[in-house]
Amino acid sequence: MQTLIESALLSIQTKNNLQTDELIKEKIPNSLKELNIIKNDKNIEVLGKTAQGGRSFVPWVAIMNKDITFNPNTRQTTVQRGYYLVLLFAKDGSSVHLSLNQGITNINEIRKTYNKNYKENIKFETITQNYSNLLCSMLNHNNNKFQIGKIDLKVSEKNSTGYKYQFSNIISIKYEINKVPNEIQIENDINDLLTAYNKLINIVPDHDKFIKENIHVVKQMEHQSKLIKKISDLDKTIYDAEKIETKNTFKPTYINTTNTNTKSKNITSDEDLKKTLENQQIIGDLAEEIALEYYKNKVREKFGEEYAEQVINITKTSNNPKEKSGHGYGYDLVAFDLDKSMPTEIYIEVKGTKNTSQSSSFEITDNELNMLLKFKEKIRITRVLGVGSKNPKVVEIGGFENYHSKEDLLTNKFNIKPTSYRIFGVKSE
Repeated sequence: MQTLIESALLSIQTKNNLQTDELIKEKIPNSLKELNIIKNDKNIEVLGKTAQGGRSFVPWVAIMNKDITFNPNTRQTTVQRGYYLVLLFAKDGSSVHLSLNQGITNINEIRKTYNKNYKENIKFETITQNYSNLLCSMLNHNNNKFQIGKIDLKVSEKNSTGYKYQFSNIISIKYEINKVPNEIQIENDINDLLTAYNKLINIVPDHDKFIKENIHVVKQMEHQSKLIKKISDLDKTIYDAEKIETKNTFKPTYINTTNTNTKSKNITSDEDLKKTLENQQIIGDLAEEIALEYYKNKVREKFGEEYAEQVINITKTSNNPKEKSGHGYGYDLVAFDLDKSMPTEIYIEVKGTKNTSQSSSFEITDNELNMLLKFKEKIRITRVLGVGSKNPKVVEIGGFENYHSKEDLLTNKFNIKPTSYRIFGVKSE
């Protein structure tokens, strides 16, 4: 088998099509059929192909379970449906992947239907790779020799099947030309992947059903990956904050009310609302990280490392083992007053936004208002402006000792606009 695979890679590199056809369609399949694990299983079919779709189509030799890959329309086994084990040869003959792969025809059909019905634009590459990742997670394997996710078959022509096979890989092992292992190692690798293949068949016996039932799951996986990318992009600059002078944006003539007769011109879908809330959560979490690092650095400079270590995010950890971490305290950080000559503990409620203007709005809860009145001169609202930018700014708002009720705060400290109502009772008619 080692010699046959090396010869196939070399014939692909030298564009010896006749030899490639002979090796892929006859010699390698016949050699695989002689392996005991395959020879003793009457439900396995071995098939090799080279020329479909022109020479941009990668040569392959598939090991297929007849039940899983059977096409009732053609009455034949096919790599277009189900799962199968396959040797996928790179277009340039540089390597071959022994891959546990899946049929892509139904995935593409489901994708097109979903995009049409939900007015989405999910890419083939994204949805196929997410299905592969989902199947891989079901295997729950711990073998480090397996490659997970996209493989490189050196195919860039998007309309070719060879290009698409790169994204439908579930797990695989790569052999490079002139580095193909010996017969024993190849047979061990095939045994390992056939074991994974049979396990997957037991877990998910109907690939078509699996594709249909999990379309919303893989769509959510796409959304999560985008959120992770946003977090990754924003993380690069979370420690670059500087404090700027607090600007007076209060307007004494502003009427703190809302017009119940005004009709909203914007209609937000549930999905868009969900995305907005998730994005706000990301920005809020990053703002807390920026503020935490800002106060740690400033406290370290003024009062030393001992006090810098006491600057904490109370929503993530608690010094009191009887208390739980999390939101609900009415503030986020415990820090020290940088305007005092001696370390004096203060509490920080963090408000983050990507906007860079102090005139931009922010939300405040009833509990947070209660904490402003309770702690007065010992609490601050720290706004982090420009979250995700290269130069986020920190604005510290204090002076709450001058106010004695929520009505006082909402009338004389803040300009407000109610955006929602909590209903406690309903009159029957």
